Amino acid sequence: MKLPGIVVFACCGGILLYAVGAELAGLPPRVKAPKGVALLSWGDLAGTRLPDSPGQTRQGDYLKGVPRFIRGLDNQRVLIQGYMIPTATEEDRVRSFLLVRMQASCCFGLPPQLSDVLEVRMTHQPADQLRDRTVNVIGTLHVQEHWAGTWLSSLYQMDAESVVPGSQVLSMPLNRTPQALGLE
Repeated sequence: MKLPGIVVFACCGGILLYAVGAELAGLPPRVKAPKGVALLSWGDLAGTRLPDSPGQTRQGDYLKGVPRFIRGLDNQRVLIQGYMIPTATEEDRVRSFLLVRMQASCCFGLPPQLSDVLEVRMTHQPADQLRDRTVNVIGTLHVQEHWAGTWLSSLYQMDAESVVPGSQVLSMPLNRTPQALGLE
């Protein structure tokens, strides 16, 4: 390989590693939340400790592993950024969807963990289908075990009031500590 090819390969590889590393590190989204809305990141949710023996768990066991400051956001308005996977549509608009941490969580790639998925239900009007790009979702977060028979389907749910493309929220760095959110 000649020098220009090596440089291009190294640059592309570096960009890819940076993007994957940022996604996996759970860096907070660089967005500004409206007044009265807490900014939530996937890194915050990733602090959930799942039971060691999932086959021997009972209802309530999974909630014990949710960090205290996340439990404190139960029934609070939050903004979180992620990728939409529609689950129920109405005339080509989305009534409910899964909000996932990584775009690869749908049909290929790594299966999402419980802390990488939010079940979202639109409370008013259905949302536009905004696949294959980040979306910002504002709504009321619910931190509870949602069981389908003997199968735990989610720990986090949201009643969403708005869904917009990720680029429509102003960028700015934010302090992401629980103290900054007023939770400790």
